[in-house]
Amino acid sequence: MKFRRMTDVPDRLPHVSVVIAARDSAATLPACLTSLRALDYPSFDVIVADDGSRDETAEVARRHGAIVVETGGVGPSAARNAGVARSSAPVVAFTDADCTVTPQWLRALVEALERPGAGAAGGPQLNVFRHPESGVNAAIDGFLRLSSAVADYTRRGGKAREVTHNASCNSAYRRSAFEAVGGFRVGLWPAEDVDLDHRLRAAGHRCYYAPAALVTHHRPGGRRWFARMMRRYGRSQGQLVRTHGVVRPVQAIPFLLVLAGASPLLLWPAATRPIVLAIDLAAVSLATAWYAWTIPPRLWLSVARVAVRALVEWHLGFAAGLALGLRAPSPAVRQRSR
Repeated sequence: MKFRRMTDVPDRLPHVSVVIAARDSAATLPACLTSLRALDYPSFDVIVADDGSRDETAEVARRHGAIVVETGGVGPSAARNAGVARSSAPVVAFTDADCTVTPQWLRALVEALERPGAGAAGGPQLNVFRHPESGVNAAIDGFLRLSSAVADYTRRGGKAREVTHNASCNSAYRRSAFEAVGGFRVGLWPAEDVDLDHRLRAAGHRCYYAPAALVTHHRPGGRRWFARMMRRYGRSQGQLVRTHGVVRPVQAIPFLLVLAGASPLLLWPAATRPIVLAIDLAAVSLATAWYAWTIPPRLWLSVARVAVRALVEWHLGFAAGLALGLRAPSPAVRQRSR
């Protein structure tokens, strides 16, 4: 059964291609595609970029009516670009193979793209963890909510508004804007969405947040998964800083820590050190208040442990990313579906 495509489109809404980059996703992809079939949107198709899967990802996608592009293991960014190259729709949307969407998801994204100057739109995500370590997963989710003060990746709810970035698992772009800046940067993952949105905004396009465009992200969870994720996130943010400079609050953290910790004792004149220390104390007090307000008391200790591990892994990755830098973005290479 094919996904919905009509020639006489109600409300004059544009046809959309939903692109999913998937690798070894046969277990999670059926739920994703089932949720897409329930979309309250008149005209769309689904393209699954099977990126070198060793399981039945491609077969599952075909059985559910999706178009399949086989990319042979080129990475998420290049696979998404190949999915866009297979499409001719004026709007392209993205979600992940381990996500499910609400019926109003696509309509909310497209409506956000109708705002003045819009080139990109995205929405919130709700994390659900599959790993049996429920206590650890609750602490991880608490930390992710806590980090929303500096990392807008974790935003939830709120009002529709202009933002600087939306997560690639829940995003949509005007095709013309996406192709004009070269699409996702091949070889970069994660933070490929941060890089793309930064280049779009530099080109004069606006990014909007649509709170009604909700996806549920079914993550693995557990200590090891979280540590690896934070190391990857840190590395990619370091790569972005090497290329673009500091463009997000989370990227300033390493430099602020050095400034706040070492400079009062080593760099500042003796007469100014009490003032700098007072500023440090005020910052710590504000951070503590945010922590106490955001995290339930029963999770304070466990979230603190997760936060320490996250900071260590993230900064190790960040240092490696600063040394790596980024390759220049390149336009998607057109591929035929197989």
